[in-house]
Amino acid sequence: MTTKRVADIKATLCLPHTPFPMRANLSALEQRLLAHWQSIDLYTTLLDKRVDGKSFVLHDGPPYASGELQWSHILNKILKDIILRYRSMLGQRCEFVPGWDCHSLTVEQEVEQRHNEDDTPIEKGALRRECRELAHHYLTTQREQFQRLGILGDWDHAYSTMSPSYQAAITRALANLMRSESLVQRTRPVFWCTECETALAEFEVFFQPREMLEAYLTYPLISDPMHLDRQLRGRDVEFLAWTSDVWTLPGVMAMAVEPDAEYVAVRSQRKVYVLAKERLEDVAQACGWEHVPEVLVSFQGRQFASLSCRHPLIHRKLPFCLIPSLRLAPGTGVLQLSPGHDPLNYEAAQQHDLELLSPVDEKGRFTHQAGPWAGKSVWESEPRILRDLEAVDSLLSSPEATVVLKYPYSLRSGEPIIFRATTQWFVPMNVKELRQRAQSSLEQMEWQPDWGYKRMNSLLQRRSDWCMSRQRVWGVPLPIFYCTRCKTPLLDPDHVDILAERYEQNEFGADLWFDAPVEELLPYEEGGLRCERCGNHQFRQEEDIVDVWFDSGVSAWAVLPHHQEDKPLSTMAVEGVDQFRGWFQGALLTTLQLSEKLPFQAIVAHGRVGGESSAMTTAREQHQALISLRQRNASSEEKAQTLTPQQAMERWGAEILRLWVVADDFHVHRVFEAKACQRLTRTYRKVRNCFRFLLGNLYDFSPSEPVDVELMDEVDRYAIHLVHHRVKAIRQHYKAYEFHLAWRQLVDCCIRDLSSFYFEVIKDRLYNSAPDWYVRRSAQSALFRIADVLCRVAAPLLSFTSEDVWQHLHASEEADSVHWSLLPEPSELPVMADDQAAIWDGLRVSRKKVLRAFANTSDSLRLKRPWEAAVRLYPNTTLLREALELCDEETLPFILGVSQAEVAPSDEPTPREAWRSSLGSLAVEVKRADGRRCRRCRYMYAELQDAGSHPTCSRCQRAMEHHENAGESATSSEPSTPSS
Repeated sequence: MTTKRVADIKATLCLPHTPFPMRANLSALEQRLLAHWQSIDLYTTLLDKRVDGKSFVLHDGPPYASGELQWSHILNKILKDIILRYRSMLGQRCEFVPGWDCHSLTVEQEVEQRHNEDDTPIEKGALRRECRELAHHYLTTQREQFQRLGILGDWDHAYSTMSPSYQAAITRALANLMRSESLVQRTRPVFWCTECETALAEFEVFFQPREMLEAYLTYPLISDPMHLDRQLRGRDVEFLAWTSDVWTLPGVMAMAVEPDAEYVAVRSQRKVYVLAKERLEDVAQACGWEHVPEVLVSFQGRQFASLSCRHPLIHRKLPFCLIPSLRLAPGTGVLQLSPGHDPLNYEAAQQHDLELLSPVDEKGRFTHQAGPWAGKSVWESEPRILRDLEAVDSLLSSPEATVVLKYPYSLRSGEPIIFRATTQWFVPMNVKELRQRAQSSLEQMEWQPDWGYKRMNSLLQRRSDWCMSRQRVWGVPLPIFYCTRCKTPLLDPDHVDILAERYEQNEFGADLWFDAPVEELLPYEEGGLRCERCGNHQFRQEEDIVDVWFDSGVSAWAVLPHHQEDKPLSTMAVEGVDQFRGWFQGALLTTLQLSEKLPFQAIVAHGRVGGESSAMTTAREQHQALISLRQRNASSEEKAQTLTPQQAMERWGAEILRLWVVADDFHVHRVFEAKACQRLTRTYRKVRNCFRFLLGNLYDFSPSEPVDVELMDEVDRYAIHLVHHRVKAIRQHYKAYEFHLAWRQLVDCCIRDLSSFYFEVIKDRLYNSAPDWYVRRSAQSALFRIADVLCRVAAPLLSFTSEDVWQHLHASEEADSVHWSLLPEPSELPVMADDQAAIWDGLRVSRKKVLRAFANTSDSLRLKRPWEAAVRLYPNTTLLREALELCDEETLPFILGVSQAEVAPSDEPTPREAWRSSLGSLAVEVKRADGRRCRRCRYMYAELQDAGSHPTCSRCQRAMEHHENAGESATSSEPSTPSS
């Protein structure tokens, strides 16, 4: 060997090199790729390329344009983006129009708070203008943040509920409801938020445990007890009732019992109490009675039908009502009916012609109708009501007694709400059989998860009429007029359609309702338009707005095309599980009412997200996710870190946030943890370095001249076989929306199959062979196939990284985007025969055990690297022995990663010092390898050429000669494949 060749020995190696960096610097990379996608108009070009593909429309349930993005937004939009990219790479034509619900109560409250702090009044028109400006600011901010995440969509034509065209669509939807007589005015109890001073729909309410005062109280019988039984003659008979809503007592208008239940009269001290027999023991304990009192008489509940009681605190006669299937527990079996404070009581009141009394104002304070408690908050009055009951000897339990029950809370304010009877506009569930049609339509839809069907069906079965009116300003006004004399409402759908056209032409849409005089909104000739009831021709406008859930609920009908008569308006909707009570249900009901169609063919529901620092998307998330999940994870302070999505994106990049979404099953509720992102970053680097190895060894490979798979080295075909099964599994997980399992398959493929095994086996061939030796080109051909397939199959999950890899992999072809390509079919990667694959499975296991044995013995043998070792193998299974013996003495060491390897005869006993694997299938004896180390490939050989200071093996000698004679044919000097 000449001195020059010794000095240039490193230059003869085919070491990997690539501009694809080890560290991604994701923030800069993502900005560059976003600019590239924008330059090629990725979303539009995908629609053009898939013009003949199956249509897939993902309808966006609009988030509130209030505040910056929260973790729930991140989960939702990234999940949608993954589904869209996956479907597009199946060849489908995917449409996605993002949207925003701008009429958030949060926006109105924020504007009001500003003026409250400044102590400056504001009129409605100015309030709406400020709300619009604030909502527009949040919408713009969120759109930029969504686009920074790389979410594909038609951002130039995104919809918002405050746009004139959309407000016109809402108004036309109301006109349609008027035509079908599906919009009615009723006075009945509704959910009422005293903080927001407005009615709430069921969508805006959640339930959680609350500690409440409870009371066992009595109602004296004013009818002659002789009507019940002669034994009660001359006795003071009182009916014993129970309540956990003490504040509703001023509104009690009647008593109710179960007609077929058994009731008993019991004596305690000098009084006789009547209650349900099955509740006697529990009530006696709750009231502090030493013994269960003696039963004097038994009755059937129907015997009380003609009796009456007296309210213990108010001069009011209370008749008895018989209610079949009345729940006897909890309580006493005697129910107090407050028709103005309970929907079920209201239904009973309708049947028995009871007065509807609700002595509570919009702020939750008792009115003058409540007598001595007038002017006081309902919650502040409860202790006083109990003291008043105690003073008249009608309270049998302790005034401090409490019970924990589920209670309704406002989704907006997070505060407990009340039921309050008010006059509102409703969409009845029984008109046009809306409930039945909605329930039957569920069977035509696909559900992910499958329990979503039962949940939605149960909610529809229980839900009451939809309360449509809200006592707020920021929103779409109810287009209703009232006679100024008799207050009869005027519902004219034809005029409402004209009003909708005017909204659409007006720069500020429905602001026209608040800015224009009634004569302009309802033009009529003198004496032409009159009230049908009293003949008056003067009208005033409705002051309430439409429920914001109706605003977002009509989005499918208002935004999506209706050209496919026999199909749903969209293919899929993806939202949180809380939207079964919210947008999912609202969109279903409105679309069925307006178009007789389904809003979507499939529903995919994901869990909620906790761990947000402030401004949670909903109060329900704040109470249930943030508090409970933080308490559960309180053992680690780092788990409770409350980074905002913007901070996390700056710190780790949008790609890591995508991995945070797919790392776990998206159906479960989650809490954001900074530690999780740190773990994902480490895993991501391993996956990225796998791609870097693939690219780094393809720098001189020509994809136009690959080695056919059938002619490849066997280990190359085995690697393709492994990737084939991973790709097949990933596609199956994509189809089942099991993205977390798809991610795990990808990680295992990159780390376990490739980096830990295949790459280690072929490094010697790649680095130490001559550039155009067949064994090297065989490995490169396999690497290119694997890189191309993995890049495409990972694209829905790793949209940025896959794009980056694609640009490097196909740099010579000027490929514009990996997302233009299709998902790889498993057939693109041929599989090995089962018996052949089983042999390589055994060799792969053997390599792992050999390296483990080396790690356990290297210190005692003073060995630093595996290539300094020689091993003797003692397989304990027939299959493993056959696999090892099929490899010749030159090939086996390269597979196992050592310099020398041999398989002991089957009859040779295993030496005591041989290290045994934990599974016992292979014993490995490790020794120092004989011979000297080749300075170029580092393996130990008994004979080396050029025995100077830099000896090399014969293979490396030929490779260096080939390097010197570059340009000449090297066929004659090509060695046999060392790993074939």
